[in-house]
Amino acid sequence: MSAQTNEAVLKVLDKLSQLNPEELERLVDSLIEAKEALAQMARIAAKLKETGVLDVIETFLDSSAEQFNAMTRPDIMSMVANMMMAAWILGQIPHGMLVELGNKVSTCTAAAKEEFDKTNKKLGLMEMLNIMRSPEFAAALKAMQKMLACLKSK
Repeated sequence: MSAQTNEAVLKVLDKLSQLNPEELERLVDSLIEAKEALAQMARIAAKLKETGVLDVIETFLDSSAEQFNAMTRPDIMSMVANMMMAAWILGQIPHGMLVELGNKVSTCTAAAKEEFDKTNKKLGLMEMLNIMRSPEFAAALKAMQKMLACLKSK
């Protein structure tokens, strides 16, 4: 046995000698009851050591305090809270509506960009009136009005 192993065994024996007989008996009984689970845990620990996973976990635990401190900065916490709120908001929208909107986003964005790219002059009054008369413009105004009314209500 190595010096470290001898030292560890001596520490265990010292701790065991500090237990009263009832505590020692309960400890031994617990070990006997859990012998299969302890053996399985030892096999798992050996596999984790063999595959290097144990070293990764140990490294993570050694650096976790620094990572935790970095993650609890106010700006990071605010970002996480905002992401959770956005996820909640998306969760309130019916799935079918989101799918429909999602399927149209790329096509509609491309059409809007194409229109934006080809527009190089100011709109005339008649063009603006024609746009304002369109069903899309009316729907956009009504949707915006409903949204603002809803947001203003208590």
